[in-house]
Amino acid sequence: MIEIDLRKLDTNLLYPDEDFLSQIDKARTLKEHRKKLDDCKMFWDSSLFTLGNCAYKGVIKPEWITRYCIVDFDIASEISEEVSNGSFEVKIEHYQELKPLITGFTEWFFGDRELLPQITYYQDHVEYLKTTDREIWEIKDYSVLVEHYKWLSANRTGIEVVNL
Repeated sequence: MIEIDLRKLDTNLLYPDEDFLSQIDKARTLKEHRKKLDDCKMFWDSSLFTLGNCAYKGVIKPEWITRYCIVDFDIASEISEEVSNGSFEVKIEHYQELKPLITGFTEWFFGDRELLPQITYYQDHVEYLKTTDREIWEIKDYSVLVEHYKWLSANRTGIEVVNL
C-alpha cells in the first residue's frame, strides 16, 4: 500500500475506476469500460465516493509518496487470510456500510490505529445480541471473534511502514 499527497495530483487526470463503471453499467464489459474511460472522466468523484477509489491517468512522482506499507504475507499469514478471504470485495451497494472497516483496516496497516476495526464491529454486535432473544452460544461466538481480532491487532510481525 502507498500513501500519496493528494494535493500534488492534477484533478484533470482523475478518472472513475473501471470496476465502478462496470457496477453502474452492467451492459458493457470491463474491457469496454476501460476503452471508454475518457468518456466517463467526469464520474471520478462519484467513483471515489461510492466505491472508495478512482484512477489516476498520469505519472505519480516518487516525491508525492508520503509513506508505504510492506506486508510479508508469508510471515503475516493470519492477516493474509483476512485480506484474501474476500471480506473486502466492495460493491457499490455495500461500500458506505463497509467504509469504516476498510478505512480502519488501512489505518491499522499503517500503524495509525492500535486495534483492528472488526473489534468494535463485533463488540457492537455482541451488545446488540444481548438485547435480543438470541442463544448464549451465538453471543459467545462473536465474543471469540473479538478476542481473535484483539490478538491479531497486537501481532504486526511481517508488516513494515516506511515514512518518506
